[in-house]
Amino acid sequence: MARTWKEIKNTADFQNLLEDSHKRPQAVLITSPSCKACKRFKQKDFQPIVDQFPNTDWNEACAFESGIKEFSNPGILPKWNFFVDGKLEVEFPGVVWRNIDDAVCDCEWKKGIKRVIRMGQN
Repeated sequence: MARTWKEIKNTADFQNLLEDSHKRPQAVLITSPSCKACKRFKQKDFQPIVDQFPNTDWNEACAFESGIKEFSNPGILPKWNFFVDGKLEVEFPGVVWRNIDDAVCDCEWKKGIKRVIRMGQN
């Protein structure tokens, strides 16, 4: 069963995200409705990432419609923000899997979540 992600639509949603970041890392994909790369990534690649990292909560916010000042100056879209303990921990533009993987590992490590890496299969 596929995991789901939450949409951050307003300041209250963002405050809940910051509170939740004290329990688990919070990843936010910042997009725009007019961004073709954002649409393509959300349709094709976002769900596999959400499913691959069950110890992190995944969220999406529209850079121009959420009304949240942290997202209103997006730069290059799509963009990622990762929050831990109520603070922005990692931020970067684009959708490079390695960058996402590194950011998730760093944030989960700070929360005491250690990933087991298995080499090969039995």
